[in-house]
Amino acid sequence: MKRFRDFTENITEEEYRASKRISYSFLKEFSEKGPSVIIDGIPEISTKYLTLGSVVDKLLTEPNYDPTKEYYVTDVVLDLSKSTHSSKIIGYLIDNKIIDVDFDILREICSTLGFKRLPDLKDSNLWKQINVVTRQNKGEQIITSNELELAYKMADSFKNHKFTKEIFLEEDDYFEDVEILNQAKIFFKLYGVECKVMSDKIIINHDKKIITPIDIKTGSFFNFLSNFYKYKYYLQAPMYHAAIQSVVVKEFPDYKVDGFSFAYISRERPDLPLLYKLSDKEIEKAFVGWTNSYGTYQKGVQDLIRDYSWHIENDEYTLSRDLVENNGVTNIIL
Repeated sequence: MKRFRDFTENITEEEYRASKRISYSFLKEFSEKGPSVIIDGIPEISTKYLTLGSVVDKLLTEPNYDPTKEYYVTDVVLDLSKSTHSSKIIGYLIDNKIIDVDFDILREICSTLGFKRLPDLKDSNLWKQINVVTRQNKGEQIITSNELELAYKMADSFKNHKFTKEIFLEEDDYFEDVEILNQAKIFFKLYGVECKVMSDKIIINHDKKIITPIDIKTGSFFNFLSNFYKYKYYLQAPMYHAAIQSVVVKEFPDYKVDGFSFAYISRERPDLPLLYKLSDKEIEKAFVGWTNSYGTYQKGVQDLIRDYSWHIENDEYTLSRDLVENNGVTNIIL
């Protein structure tokens, strides 16, 4: 029997990220910042919120994953307020990516920051923060013990709550012939453009011939829909759906892809995971573009891919396609 995994890329996450193919993350940045990202690329962003989400993902998708082998775990919470001498020092170390600090360097920093009176340079809390920051500046990944505890709690909620536990079963726990892919990497083309996705979870029920794609999301607030629009997850769903369909059409033509679901959990309710599902109709709308309730046209994946191709063909990375084709005119609609 054919297996879906045979038609995915057998590469590491590092190899996947090194690929220059277009991803959902690129399309999001392209839609917000314009064609300059084609040249500049996507900036690397690292926050405790992204760290939490990454750890939860791996706890759910990588067997025997041990976060302590990837992250330096600490009880120290950095003071980034820049309202005290110590927090200004920490901010300076981060901004200048300083990796080694001693008393002499600390005195120089205090002088550069214009302190009229030196803070206590032997303050143990300050040095604990300096240790964390210099590790971070050297490229080590950091997570606080509280964040790690929260990640375990969220992962357990996903695995055990009645709303989501069936999604996170192992293959052997199903009665039917079910194939489960975690972090599945798919390379495909859209309108001639080389694209890529890395899907958190794809469940393929070979008996029922149903494919269920799921992406795992974490957030600060219980209201998922605010994140859905803020981070343009409506671009992710059709992008991933198109990737899976590229395999289905060629290799599993009698299988059905069952929409696209986001499995979401928040800091406000780490005990309550919920599913947010887009139907085929909504995925199609997000793919081709739509007019929202305010009368504003929202570009879909199709529009953005075609815009990307236009910019490459015309070697234009400063002005948007719309501005160029309209001779610099933007019509205002009240």
